[in-house]
Amino acid sequence: MTPEERSEYSRRLNAANHARTTRQIPGKPARLTIPQWEEVLAVARLDTKRIMQKMKDAGQLPDDPRAVEALEKAVVTLRASESPKDVAALGRLILDFTKAKPAAKIDHTIRSHEDFLDELAGEVDPA
Repeated sequence: MTPEERSEYSRRLNAANHARTTRQIPGKPARLTIPQWEEVLAVARLDTKRIMQKMKDAGQLPDDPRAVEALEKAVVTLRASESPKDVAALGRLILDFTKAKPAAKIDHTIRSHEDFLDELAGEVDPA
């Protein structure tokens, strides 16, 4: 093989490899084509608009517009994802955004020093 032929072969091989690897979309299942994936995303975006409107009506959206945008992206990804690991992580993220964590219930009783001394006096045996 001459250097020119080798160069031409290398150029064709690189072009073929480049055509195979272009436009890999993160999160897209390998079994779906790009048009099928875009259809899945379109349905997920429609669901997200409906969900975000319900959250807005309920007053559950954060005040910061950047946080709302991040929440919207998380909901779209959640609706389009097939991975149970991603669904669980995104579900937790969305709940952290929207729901308050339950506060630990602490029962404090305030006693005066007389009550404390009366309690101690009751424990002492007069014997």
